[in-house]
Amino acid sequence: MKPIGIALAPALMLAMTGCANAQEADTDALYEELLAKINQKSTHDFVRDVALSYVDGFVEDHNANRPDEEPQWTSTDTRKSIDLFHEPVDGPIRKRIYASFAETMPVDDAKALLSLFADPKTAPTLDCALALKPDERDAAAWKSCAKSPARALDAEEQALTERAVDALTRAITLPAVNGAVGGMVCHTLDRFADRISKEGFTYSFGVTLRIGKAEPARACDVLKPRWSALAGLDAQLALEPEMIFKKDDDD
Repeated sequence: MKPIGIALAPALMLAMTGCANAQEADTDALYEELLAKINQKSTHDFVRDVALSYVDGFVEDHNANRPDEEPQWTSTDTRKSIDLFHEPVDGPIRKRIYASFAETMPVDDAKALLSLFADPKTAPTLDCALALKPDERDAAAWKSCAKSPARALDAEEQALTERAVDALTRAITLPAVNGAVGGMVCHTLDRFADRISKEGFTYSFGVTLRIGKAEPARACDVLKPRWSALAGLDAQLALEPEMIFKKDDDD
């Protein structure tokens, strides 16, 4: 007869794995809820909107300089392309943002801050304070934000809020975030340039960009490989028909 412990081991391992996955999902949901409160938009929307803002500028400038021509590329095309290249990196980039945020904001602290957002007496104070720029959020500003019937946050609660804001800033300026946004932008600009290029007149956009000041601005030849690493091989292969591959000058 086999020992009972050995016979039960596979089932026990599966149960433990299932519990760990469920706990991780709950923790991710907790951080996503808090980040959305602080940032006033979901992590998914933040990454997408930053990428959109970069490309929209190029498209608007191009179309504005050709008022008599029918636009060959519109904001709708930009959104479709950004969404296309965002989808495979959305999950991996959110995981990295949550992990970075957790280094400074453990679960208990995140829950404590969320409880302040849920309290009708402290939520207005938080919303008012977080609408200010960091250098504007001094003691006088915190006091001004605590207008009746809202209550003032004590020093510990203010410090908790500021720590969460700092953690969010670090998380959304990770090199990986720069790579995700940059890859989305670079691949979309390649498609945009290919669309508007004509025989004898080829467009090409050489861009460098960064999110925040965590690292220097990077060019597309750095950002595209970062995007590829985040997306994974299968996703990259699936999207290859949508990518524009430039030929070498010698070809």
